Amino acid sequence: MPNTPLIFRINAAAASLGLSRATIYRLAQRGELELVKLSPNTSGIPAESLHAYLARCTQATKEA
Repeated sequence: MPNTPLIFRINAAAASLGLSRATIYRLAQRGELELVKLSPNTSGIPAESLHAYLARCTQATKEA
C-alpha cells in the first residue's frame, strides 16, 4: 500500500493540485471538494475528495 495520506491539510491540497489556498476554499464552498474540520483551527481535504475532483476535471477535459 502506498504511503498516501488519508487527508491533506489545506496547504498540501493546494500544492498537490497546483491551486491557491483561496481556490481550495472556494471549491469546498461550492461543494466540489469536501472540507473536514479536524479541530477548531484545522481543516483538511480527504484524499478521496481530491481524487474525485481530479477525475471530474479529467472527464470534463476529455468531453471538451
